[in-house]
Amino acid sequence: MEARRAKRRDAIKLMGTRLSMDSRWAEMSDKDIATWLDALEPVQFERIHKVTEIAIERLQRVQTMMADFEKKARHES
Repeated sequence: MEARRAKRRDAIKLMGTRLSMDSRWAEMSDKDIATWLDALEPVQFERIHKVTEIAIERLQRVQTMMADFEKKARHES
């Protein structure tokens, strides 16, 4: 039981921390992104594409699961 509780708490903490960090994207301007891209080495592009694709996919999954959860909660009330 204790291991299950710790695992649940870890997931809650991980999600909260990740979403908090991702919320900072709103602070990034197109100029910031262009400056960063200009400083990259071409060898980094493939890795960055992969990382951004994974992040987008996971965030879209969070939105889908939230919508499903909200719909379920409305039907239960």
